[in-house]
Amino acid sequence: MSPTSRSGVPVLWAALLLSAPAVAQVPDGWYVVSSFAANGYPGGLQLVRPGSLNVVQNVLGLGHDLTGSPEASYVGAHAVLYRPGDGALIVGEVATSSEPSLDIHVITLKGFDVASDVAHFISATSPQLVCRITQMALLPPGPALGEVLFTGVIATGCMGLAILNTTTGVVTAVPVGGLGGCIEGLAMDRTGTTAYVGIGPNLYSVPVPGGGIATLVASLPYGSIVQLAVDNDDHPPAKSVRSIR
Repeated sequence: MSPTSRSGVPVLWAALLLSAPAVAQVPDGWYVVSSFAANGYPGGLQLVRPGSLNVVQNVLGLGHDLTGSPEASYVGAHAVLYRPGDGALIVGEVATSSEPSLDIHVITLKGFDVASDVAHFISATSPQLVCRITQMALLPPGPALGEVLFTGVIATGCMGLAILNTTTGVVTAVPVGGLGGCIEGLAMDRTGTTAYVGIGPNLYSVPVPGGGIATLVASLPYGSIVQLAVDNDDHPPAKSVRSIR
């Protein structure tokens, strides 16, 4: 599968005009927030400075597949990761049949504008389902730099686990046994050899990248797991959250 490219429209923001390098990372200490179009509001990506409620910068130059529109609900940005090595944003979509495909994007910023956007095809969309990339996790750098573990709902239903190589665009399924239902939460341990997934109230561990039989780790007394994170003490602080309007 070959990735497709899209360049953002250059718009200058005074906040970074003097200090932004040619290609900028998310400012240190800021958060990346994703949202999709719903209830008459568009979606997209925002950069938020913690402790400063009024400091919210929209990422400009995103395509319709990441913003949606007031007329196209449940279209836009869903899962989001910040890649510390190069400052890229990895963004998974939510999409209905109004969009031709469900993609994962690799976005480079220039200030608060999109400098480049490479979209990797994951699935066609469906008139019966709201397709989405539910959650993603970075695999540690290795021979295949830029690999992302992800899960979601595609045109055929719950997809399980897969790995996207963001350099080549190749998607490889991770075979897992012992799971039933849609994976909602997903996190990776520091070694990159164990993923944790949440299905309903149950938390499982899964070997990656080769896959295998899932092991039940814990069960909540009630409720359902919807997002996961791992406290990796030797990693930099996390710089991403997901928000749904």
